[in-house]
Amino acid sequence: MLIVLLNIVFAFLLAGAGFVVLCENTVYSVFYLVFVFVNATALLLALGVNFLAMVFLIVYVGAIAVLFLFVVMMLSLKQIPWVKKKFELWTVRVFYLTFIINFNLCGYCWR
Repeated sequence: MLIVLLNIVFAFLLAGAGFVVLCENTVYSVFYLVFVFVNATALLLALGVNFLAMVFLIVYVGAIAVLFLFVVMMLSLKQIPWVKKKFELWTVRVFYLTFIINFNLCGYCWR
C-alpha cells in the first residue's frame, strides 16, 4: 500500500514540475511550484522523515514560493516574454504526461 501511495505522490510531483516549466502564465507557474513543494513534503512524510518534511514545507512554501509570488505580482508579469505561439504547448504537455504515466507503470510492473 505504501508503494502505491509513493508512486501516486511521485507522479503528482513529476507532473507538477513539468507544469512549472511548461506553464505560460507565471502566476500559475508559481502555484504549480507550491504544489510541487507540498508533494515533496508528502513524499518525505510517507518515508518517515517528519522533521525534514516540516522544515521543507516551512522554508520552501512559506518563504521562497511566497517571495516568488510577490515578485511576479509586483512586476505584473502575465506572460513569459519568450514564449510565443509559434509552437503548440499542448503537444509537449501530452507527451510529458504520457511519459510520467508510462514511467510509473513500468516501475510498478518491474516489482
